[in-house]
Amino acid sequence: MLAFRILAVVAAMSMVHCAASPRAQKAGGGQEHAAEQSKDKEMPGPAFVGKQLRAAIDRSYEERRAAHKTRGPGIEITDVVAKYISSGMSFTDAEAILREAGFTVLPQRINRNLPEKNPLRYAVTATIDQYLPSYVCRTSADVELYPRSPDDYSAVQNISAWIAWTCP
Repeated sequence: MLAFRILAVVAAMSMVHCAASPRAQKAGGGQEHAAEQSKDKEMPGPAFVGKQLRAAIDRSYEERRAAHKTRGPGIEITDVVAKYISSGMSFTDAEAILREAGFTVLPQRINRNLPEKNPLRYAVTATIDQYLPSYVCRTSADVELYPRSPDDYSAVQNISAWIAWTCP
C-alpha cells in the first residue's frame, strides 16, 4: 500500500509539473493536458510490483553473496520485501504481489502445533522452493504475512522474510 501511495504522490507531482510547463500551457491549458496524461498512466498493478519485488530479492541476494554475507542457515530479507509489501496493505494485494514474484502462497490456516499466543500460529506463508538451483542444498525464499488478529485477515500487520538453505 505504501508503494502505491508513493507512486500516487509521484504521479500527482508529475501532473503538477506538466500543468505548469510552457508546452502544456500552449497546448490549451495545463489542467486538460494533465488530466489526459493521468488517464494514459495507470497505477502499477500486482504484476508490475511483483516483478520489481523479485528483482529486488535477487539483487539483494547477489550483493550479499558478493560481500560474503551468506554464511549460516540463511539471510534476512524482510527489509527488501517491506518496500513492496507494507503494514496496512490488504492481504489480497500482498498475496497477489507475492504470486507475481514467483511465490507459492499457502492457504490461510491456523498452525495448531504452535501456542495460541504465538503470532506465527496465524501467519500466511509464501515460498519459492528451489530459489537457487543446487544439487546439494535446498534453498528457498520465504515470506510470512501476519494478520492484525487471529480472525482479521483484511490487512497485513507485519511481515518476515528470509532466504534459507538446508544442506545435508
